[in-house]
Amino acid sequence: MIVEPSGDRNIDKRMEQVVGQGPRIEPLDEKSLPPEAEAAAIEIRAAFGLPENGFMPESFRMMLVHPELFRGQMAIGIALASSAIPPRERELALRYTLKTFDF
Repeated sequence: MIVEPSGDRNIDKRMEQVVGQGPRIEPLDEKSLPPEAEAAAIEIRAAFGLPENGFMPESFRMMLVHPELFRGQMAIGIALASSAIPPRERELALRYTLKTFDF
């Protein structure tokens, strides 16, 4: 987060820094995913009850550049979103992550 000398957080400057120049990782083309990436996409769609060939956000296609990382990220997201982790611990994990990465 960009913090001004006054201590104020400057959201506009942070957004420009993060997304102002486009993604640093080029997303895969949704119509021509490599087999391993396609398998990971089908797996995650099934986990959320989505059709095999539905819309895929750009952020997913960026992560699919490295399918192993995508699976790991999705496993954490599913665990946090499901009841696998009690609500209090889930909230603590999210707060710690946000504080650690200064969101």
